[in-house]
Amino acid sequence: MVTGQRRDQNKRESWFVKNLTNKNLAIGDLATVPTFAPGQSHDILRFVSRERASHSTDLQSLLRINWVSLKKVDPNRTKQISNADESKSTLPATQDELGSGGGASSLADLTDVDLTGLVDANFLRWDATAGKWEPVASSSTVNDIGDISNVNTSGLQDGDLLVYDTGTSTWIVTSASGAVLTLDDIGNVDTSGKVEGDSIKWNPAGSNWIVSSDTFTSGDIELELEFKLTSLNRFKELLYTGDQLTTINIWETSAKIVKIFQKDLTYTADQLTQTLLTRISDSATLTKDLVYSGDQLSTVEVTKA
Repeated sequence: MVTGQRRDQNKRESWFVKNLTNKNLAIGDLATVPTFAPGQSHDILRFVSRERASHSTDLQSLLRINWVSLKKVDPNRTKQISNADESKSTLPATQDELGSGGGASSLADLTDVDLTGLVDANFLRWDATAGKWEPVASSSTVNDIGDISNVNTSGLQDGDLLVYDTGTSTWIVTSASGAVLTLDDIGNVDTSGKVEGDSIKWNPAGSNWIVSSDTFTSGDIELELEFKLTSLNRFKELLYTGDQLTTINIWETSAKIVKIFQKDLTYTADQLTQTLLTRISDSATLTKDLVYSGDQLSTVEVTKA
């Protein structure tokens, strides 16, 4: 039995970590080491093994940002060092004392990474069977749109477009001339022979839209022309029911505010099926019934009263 030895004397190697901040700190991956009060120092080897301390990544992080300092007892000491003499018996720790930086210094040091066969331009892919990240040739990397399996860029020329072909489930090249840029590019629209003022109307016989110069009778034209705003002395009032426009009122404001036209819109489900234009001065009306074929407007029937 050894006698005459103080209990605070320490024959072990000591690593003294000191809190350099003004707040409490803890070393997260060394849970058995007590929390450090501001300015407080602990010999962490009293609580964990040297191996665990040297591989503590949290300790390394705190050292890198200078939140703590680390000093060690001189390993060549020849006398017992008491805790009271800590400041006289310690020296700055060397890098070797911290193991391999407290953690991995390269990918190869990680236990779940296998770099066997690694060559230039490889990338790492997870292998669930091996439970490791392993190198894979970069041929799987998409460097060009043509590398994508469902894209065929054969015959690609300047200005071409990619369109999806449902028959082959592939994006294929098409000339920009096939893109819809004008009404004439739409397959069921024929605007040949159009002149200024023409409109297009549905042609049931040809199942297409064609140019039309159709007009109403003189009385109808007069009524429709009066409906148009020809000066700043008139304004439109738009009235809605829910999300649907149901009434358009035209007001005259040259002398006093007077409503001169009212246009009522009727819907069947979400389709506009009738418009009724009424001239307020004499109650003259112009009714348009809109007839559809499926979702397409096929006929407009006009009735004047």
